[in-house]
Amino acid sequence: MRVLGVIGAGVLAAAVAAKADVPSAAGAAKTFWYMPGAKDGDGSERSPFGSLDAVKRAVRAAVKDASLPDGAVHVVVPEGEYFLPSTLVLKGVDSGTTSRPVVWRAARRGGVRFTGGVPVPAAEPLRQDDPNFARIPAEARGHVMAADLKAAGITGYGRVRTRGLGGSYMELVWAGRLQTLARWPNDGYTGIAAVEPTEKGPNGKLIPAKWFVAKDRRVASWADESAPCGNGFFHYNWSAERVSFEKIDPVSLKITQKGSGSRYGYSKRGFWFGFNLLCELDSPGEYYIDRKRGRLYFWPPCEGEGVLTVTSDLAMLSSVSNVVFDGFVFENCRGIAFRAHKADGVRLVACTFRNIGEKAVEMRDVWRSKVSGCDVSWCGSGGVSMRGGEPDALERSGSCVENCHIHHYAVSDLTYAPAVSVTGCGLAVRHCTIHDGPHGAVLFSGREHEISWNEIHSVLLECGEMGVVYCGRDWTLCGTSIRANYIHDIYNPRSQYNRGVMLDDGAAGISIVSNRFERLPVGVSLSGIGNLVANNLFVSNFPPVRACQKWEFHSDYTNTSYTHQIMLEKLAKLPVHDEPWKSRYPYLALVDDAIKNGEMRAPLTRTRVVCNWSTTPPSIVKNFSDSPCADFVWHPLEKWAYSPKCWVEEGNVVGAEPPAGFAPLPPVEAIGVQNGPDRATWPISHPVTVKSSRLVLGRK
Repeated sequence: MRVLGVIGAGVLAAAVAAKADVPSAAGAAKTFWYMPGAKDGDGSERSPFGSLDAVKRAVRAAVKDASLPDGAVHVVVPEGEYFLPSTLVLKGVDSGTTSRPVVWRAARRGGVRFTGGVPVPAAEPLRQDDPNFARIPAEARGHVMAADLKAAGITGYGRVRTRGLGGSYMELVWAGRLQTLARWPNDGYTGIAAVEPTEKGPNGKLIPAKWFVAKDRRVASWADESAPCGNGFFHYNWSAERVSFEKIDPVSLKITQKGSGSRYGYSKRGFWFGFNLLCELDSPGEYYIDRKRGRLYFWPPCEGEGVLTVTSDLAMLSSVSNVVFDGFVFENCRGIAFRAHKADGVRLVACTFRNIGEKAVEMRDVWRSKVSGCDVSWCGSGGVSMRGGEPDALERSGSCVENCHIHHYAVSDLTYAPAVSVTGCGLAVRHCTIHDGPHGAVLFSGREHEISWNEIHSVLLECGEMGVVYCGRDWTLCGTSIRANYIHDIYNPRSQYNRGVMLDDGAAGISIVSNRFERLPVGVSLSGIGNLVANNLFVSNFPPVRACQKWEFHSDYTNTSYTHQIMLEKLAKLPVHDEPWKSRYPYLALVDDAIKNGEMRAPLTRTRVVCNWSTTPPSIVKNFSDSPCADFVWHPLEKWAYSPKCWVEEGNVVGAEPPAGFAPLPPVEAIGVQNGPDRATWPISHPVTVKSSRLVLGRK
């Protein structure tokens, strides 16, 4: 087998991530020092400002000071840990300019920690006279510590967040890592024995079940818990929910949900675990907060110190432009660590985000903004979320997430809480290394995004029927390029196939070019409209490409079980017959013509699968009639089978040598996080995690 490790000049230059562009301190127009909580000085290194208001006033004056030379206004924070009891807020008046940006900078990268947590107060071994002694398992009592939070003045614990209930809430961090709310099973899931019979509502759709019967009798012991919850895949392999329980019957094991409950109801195929259960505090690293009494119980996993999260969001920028945060650690908060809304030119460089209750970073309605060289880990519901640009006008945001190391990014919300999500128009995710996630790594919607040069592995660890890179249900997702990524070691922990790239429910207009897919159940799954799959290498994919919806017949468009109504609505609202749409994305106008005229769609709309290379013989890749597929490695699904009327398939090769014209792929070492001036830490470690080694369902 020929090894391809060289990439052409020009392509390499275009692919290498942009390096840090933080204005140098040496060229600063003005520098102020800020030590949160100190007595206000004059802003010098020897006498720093101590209040945020003083810093803001000084920065605003310096930005407007015409007597100063061009250059950044720096705010330097000395090394140390700084507790933020409330959110650090910057507004439009705190902006910089293009010639005089404002740079908030750690005196030493990684040496300045903004924390939303307070130390665990004095704890002692569990005593027999403790009011909750009997509720704690006997085998754990000798290990559990207890702390009186109320006596220490720590209140406001929040309500554990479940679907439709609660919000940000207090969590325990021990030895620098989020701990686990007491749960059972301690690892893995339990099952469902029976569910509420369902019936159809006025709209003809089934009303989701609101109760189920647990499979294991252990659940009976939860009947007296004050606020029991469950988390898991209650109905589908691809959707998990956090659910509060209203009632648990200790005899029948019937569990009735509270609040919104499970979006899709419950199924006997479902799997889940209970949490927020004091009676299940039986393992190192577990904890529980008795909110009524104000008491903390925990089993320390190791020597160390504990922190309780108190502050919700650590930083919020609103209508701010030309502001940089460089080298800070944001940690131990209940909500979202860093928010930027309606921002232009906001940059997070070489920052670390860890032990975050919800997301690390949320940027909404942003332009020319960047999250670069950051480390993100141990987040409850996602890593970085970015929305920008005007997709209906095809105006590109120019914002990006690049050179970031993101892992353990969805420890509470197990699905649809990706490492990176982008929506809008013209955003990029490049040169990131992403691993250890229960569900998808990169989710996108909108148009003209770039997802390139990323290494992603060891995700989809808990789910099925999902993609590492995912989008769905929209023919107008045009112009997004998925290129030069290395996606590997993705397996099937459930009964449905996972994919490397999943263009779900007919997503169209996307190019998947020059990627490496190694050890995956399915490399790419996609529909027959408007996509390109070219010059990809597939190693041990079963199959490399899975062909889904075809839209071969006009009746397919009106078949609501085949075509979701929202797809027709999204297409209809765009001026696809006008410029620039007609020239840039002609397939959309042709699909629209086919729908309106009741005819077969034009050949130009066909998905093209060309010049791909698979090294693994397609031993299981056959169509539904058990005859070999054309020349390539399709795994069709009955009606969704390959059709030359809907697809262009040519120049693909299965074997030891690539097809003629196959362009060299970038070397693996050039993909993912790269060392450079924007990195928070180097080197990084990202060993492969394998929970299930199944690539083919039915095989170990």
